[in-house]
Amino acid sequence: MFPNPTKGEVIVNEKNITSIEVYDLIGQKILSNTYKVETSLINLDLKKEKPGVYFLKIITNKGSTSKKVILL
Repeated sequence: MFPNPTKGEVIVNEKNITSIEVYDLIGQKILSNTYKVETSLINLDLKKEKPGVYFLKIITNKGSTSKKVILL
């Protein structure tokens, strides 16, 4: 995932992504995207969100992982 920190756009590079969920610091889901075709490169636009720390839940066909992203 790059760039991190970011000013709004994040590129997620993970194999076989089926969906991505974005959560704020208090655990509220602010964004959820699903992908019909499993993909490896996703460009997320977080420009509308306030600066702060967010967590990305990246779901693949083999499980899920969480990543922290800092929005400037």
